Amino acid sequence: MKQEGLKYFTDFQLMAVAFFLFLITFIGIIFWTFRKSAKNKYEELAKAPLKEEAINGQN
Repeated sequence: MKQEGLKYFTDFQLMAVAFFLFLITFIGIIFWTFRKSAKNKYEELAKAPLKEEAINGQN
């Protein structure tokens, strides 16, 4: 079954380009998510449900 699926992947250059594009995108998302300037934004978003409850008068 594995050989049947892999027999269509014959263009190594295309696979290498696609892999590196995926890798660069993945690393970019990781760096963008964990950047220091986003810490305040994430803390504010984490408190959003609590603010909603305070506005609605729920405890």
